[in-house]
This record gives sequence, C-alpha cells and structure tokens, in this order.
Amino acid sequence: MAFNPEPRLLNINGTMLNVYFSDWDHQKKLPTILLIHGTIAQWLDWKYQIAFLEKYANIIAFDIRGHGKSDLGGGFDIDIIIQDILGILAFLKIDRCIIGGHSFGGAMAQIFAKRYGGKVEGLILVDSPYRYEAQWDDRLIEILPDYMTKKIFFSNNMLGRYIARKTFFSPGTSKEMVNEYLDDHKGSIKNYSPKTFKFFKCLFGFNSAGWLHSLTMPALVVGGIDDIIISITETEKLHQLLPHSRLVKLNSGHLPMYEDYTGLNNAIKDFVDSMK
Repeated sequence: MAFNPEPRLLNINGTMLNVYFSDWDHQKKLPTILLIHGTIAQWLDWKYQIAFLEKYANIIAFDIRGHGKSDLGGGFDIDIIIQDILGILAFLKIDRCIIGGHSFGGAMAQIFAKRYGGKVEGLILVDSPYRYEAQWDDRLIEILPDYMTKKIFFSNNMLGRYIARKTFFSPGTSKEMVNEYLDDHKGSIKNYSPKTFKFFKCLFGFNSAGWLHSLTMPALVVGGIDDIIISITETEKLHQLLPHSRLVKLNSGHLPMYEDYTGLNNAIKDFVDSMK
C-alpha cells in the first residue's frame, strides 16, 4: 500500500497533538471526515481508510493525547478529549465535518455529536459501544501496578501478542495481518506514559442509550461479526437506538480497519456518497 503520511505536531489547548490532515492548504473542495482511534491505539489505525478515502474526502486523524506521538499534557478525561477535537477543527478552520470513531473513539464521536451537533454532518461508528461498564479485565488492569499492566497486557512479547490475537481479532484473520497491526504499534506503546494504560477508565459508566434518539444526523454503524469486545448484538442495538443510521456487518473481530479494510472502506465511501 502506497501511503506516505505527513502529520504535524499542533499546539492544541496547550498540548502538542500529532495531527494528520490530507488538505493542509485547503485546496480540495471535498467533504471532511475526522477519525478518532480507540484505546491504546494511534491515528495510523486508519491508514487503509485514509489511503483509500482521501480521493473522495479530506481526512483528519490524530493521536489522542498520551497516545502515539501526542503529548500527555495534563492528562485526559472525556471533556478534555472533546475540547481537543474542537481545538483541532478550529485550528484547521473546519466548521462542519463527518466524525467517525473506533471503539472508545466511537463513544467520543457520539458525545461530540450530542454536545456540538451543529458541527457534525454525519457519524461513523466502528465497533463502538453505546454503554460501557467495567469488566473483570478492566478492573484487573485498574488495580495492577503500572509496570505489571504494561508487561502483561501491552508488551511486544509472546504473552502480549497471544492476548491481543485472542482478544482483538477474528479467528479467520491471517497471522500476517495480526503481526502487521502489532508491529505498527510496538514503537509507540514502548514509550507510553503509565497513565495511558489506565486511559479507558474515563469511559466507565458511559451510556448513550437515553439520548441517541435525539441525534438527527445520518449515521453509519459498523460491526465485526466476530468481535468479542463489542458484540454484534450490541452493535445491532446501537443501530436501533440511532434513528437515522444504516448497519454494516463485516467479517472481522474488533479491528475491521485492518481485518476487513476493503469492506470498511467501501462502507464509508457509500455512506459519504449517500450524503451528497
């Protein structure tokens, strides 16, 4: 895949965030899509989508603070992340866009759409929750010392790769694709602050079921049929809760951006085309 990105470090709300934009010079008269990655991830999770979609849309993607090459700053919570998104849009002089997210990023996209609906033309939610209650593994990570959390769950060793393989991927995903994803992340994870590994805690108690009906923009809801983190049943429920949504099921686990990138690329393109 020919993809030579040129992200920039931008001072957003006093913190240096790593931001990719496919149209820094504002030359292309295309719709804009802002993409938000999930927990312990990075903007390059969307590399297959960006390479395909930037012919049809201007793409913004960024490393959430404390992830990838973005600084941690003063830490993070939901409000800080939402303000960072606002800050990026303001810096790039983007008034309205389609906003998409994967997993945790999808929850942020929902919250952003609720608070700033006038800025959101459409929603793309990929293996995203409408509710989040801490599970046993979340509680384990929460109470473990930081060095143990990193060593057991987020290290580039046999155990870490085994856990990732069983947790994030469909049984049918090739070993080569699994290794590609893990190799893409090993450099950034090695340098993460210990606080980043507790990042998911800011989503404890999230539940959008009571207000999703109030969102009026069109939405694309995507789920992997083999996802064990956000089950396809939960994805179907999210679709039912969003009044103007379409549902697409893909042959993947929790990471269709890699596992079924062609299916996801086409689903997003079809969605964007339907909004013209």
